[in-house]
Amino acid sequence: CLLLTLLEAVVTVSDSKASRDVDILSFLRGDDLKLGEILSKVCIPLPKTSDVVDSFKIMRRHMNTHAEVNAGFRFRFKNDGITVDSLRMVVGNIAIGPLVCEKTAAAVAGKPLSLDSLKAARAILETEAVVEPPSVDDPPFVVGDADYRKGLADALLYK
Repeated sequence: CLLLTLLEAVVTVSDSKASRDVDILSFLRGDDLKLGEILSKVCIPLPKTSDVVDSFKIMRRHMNTHAEVNAGFRFRFKNDGITVDSLRMVVGNIAIGPLVCEKTAAAVAGKPLSLDSLKAARAILETEAVVEPPSVDDPPFVVGDADYRKGLADALLYK
């Protein structure tokens, strides 16, 4: 879900009479899915040549485990290769569903990618990445402390 959200995928849902396109965030929330509809297609746009895309997953062991926190980043640079044209940052296991950090992205847009711009983004991320408890009382996996998960999201921004 994180990569689909990062790349702004669009899904096609269909019933016996018609098909329609739904953005991935609406689909994941379940708000837009009607009774009798099924997922029939996923369209994942390719990144542009000026994009740098990467994702990270922090987990307790190397295999067969849930993410403590995961994050994906799509930096789009201007022609100079240094100035950030736009950023899309998506963090998982902070909120219920993928968290698109729009305010954090706005903090670096139009600025050269530097330690100073990352510090500014970090300050915004501190307020934007509000850790929510799991959606069930007793999840079938270990959930790390909220401050720990928030710290991981912050560290992944620097990575």
